[in-house]
Amino acid sequence: MIFYRKKRVSSSIDLSPLIDVVLSLVIFFILSTSFIQSHGMKLDLPKSKTGDVSEETRIVVTVDKDNQIFVEKNKVEENELKAILQDKLKSAEDKRVLLKADSKLRYGNMVKIMDIVRDSGAQGLTIATQREE
Repeated sequence: MIFYRKKRVSSSIDLSPLIDVVLSLVIFFILSTSFIQSHGMKLDLPKSKTGDVSEETRIVVTVDKDNQIFVEKNKVEENELKAILQDKLKSAEDKRVLLKADSKLRYGNMVKIMDIVRDSGAQGLTIATQREE
């Protein structure tokens, strides 16, 4: 009499498709994060010993040493600044503006920007500084 053994069904999981997917995701994230760059502006903020640290979110107006104006990292012209700030202030909960101006900016230009910010309806104006060490 001849006995035949039943073949066992293999119950192992094939890991090669899982490894392929994981490696593809790793490669995707490595490539996508290497292209993200910080498009911040190079500012030399004025130094202060008595400045307070503020973590509140507010509308940020940045002016560099070449008198280029940015609202929330979007470049704007000086004659458009008041209208843009009025639009942003209408929808903002915090109606205060943070002014980041380069320390090499001419005093007259900074005063002109401060006047535009106040005329736009901002309830407060804060000037950003760096802590002096």
